[in-house]
Amino acid sequence: MAGHHPCWYCSSVKLQEIAQKLGEKYTTVRYWNQLLMDAELVAPKKGMGNSYVFNEEDFEKFRQMKEFLHNGAHTTFEAIRMMKESVTPAEALERYKHAQRQIEVLQKKVLQLRKPFWKRLAEWFKKLFSEVLFPRTEQ
Repeated sequence: MAGHHPCWYCSSVKLQEIAQKLGEKYTTVRYWNQLLMDAELVAPKKGMGNSYVFNEEDFEKFRQMKEFLHNGAHTTFEAIRMMKESVTPAEALERYKHAQRQIEVLQKKVLQLRKPFWKRLAEWFKKLFSEVLFPRTEQ
């Protein structure tokens, strides 16, 4: 049958339509498309002519890109990295904060280890005597 196309074409959209549905500029969506294709997150099929057509799953990646950029991802590359790791910007921020706390604890431990032994011993004695001579009173 002439002009017949496979079923995936009926439920697919072009970049222009994706841009309209997302309320984004066509050039922005085209840029996202290139990055998403390079990251192998979308796999558009060749449509009629030179245009690509995207299925619902591909469209979801574009929607997710927009959402991530509006909710904490600072760059498209950061958004793609989060998409590949299946992490939301909020989860990534929480991981970052947790890592920062761990770094601070480790830095304090390193500083303690760098102190000479006699200095640590002197501080321990000072603390011990201050607690014995000036005990904290419960109020």
